Amino acid sequence: MTEPLLINRKTGQKFGKSESGAIWLDETKTSVMDFYQFFINIVDEQIDELMKFYTFYSDTEIKDIIKQHLKDPSKRYGQQILAESVTKLIHGQQKTEAAILVSDILTGKKLLKNLTQLEINLLKEQIKSFHFSEGLSILDILIKADLIKSKTEGKKLLQAGAISLNFEVIKDDIMRRNQAINHVMIIRKGKAFKDSIVVIVD
Repeated sequence: MTEPLLINRKTGQKFGKSESGAIWLDETKTSVMDFYQFFINIVDEQIDELMKFYTFYSDTEIKDIIKQHLKDPSKRYGQQILAESVTKLIHGQQKTEAAILVSDILTGKKLLKNLTQLEINLLKEQIKSFHFSEGLSILDILIKADLIKSKTEGKKLLQAGAISLNFEVIKDDIMRRNQAINHVMIIRKGKAFKDSIVVIVD
């Protein structure tokens, strides 16, 4: 079976193993999270084409999905349906649901809750992780993660409300064991999920 070469309609880049950013079906080469995020980040112009190639939706169903997507493209409805469908096909429902939850947590769509070990592992794949240690402060962790250069910088960010713990703005840098939710804490500088840290409390 052969398929036409797929090309990113926005950049002109080919979809293939020789290209940078290519994805693999093998989980050891492309993690479940990276696989899911690849399809979440597909440009709007590509949704229709990739759904026809990689999902079992009918033409009518795809038209309805695109119609719903176009009501507010910023919500990325089409990408979410595409990413969920393809990830489930390759990696199964359990891992797909875990990837969706972790993605929603990191983007602030859902609050941190009791996570399974699978979800914690996926979280650790996306952001830097550290183990909780008595006496270690939130600013210490941010310095270790290279997110701030000094405690002076960190204190200014705290005063400005730019540091959060479990997505709640904090004003002091004391880190306590009981702040963990099912052995997990997430520290964030600013709003970008790439500037987050997961702290595991054993």
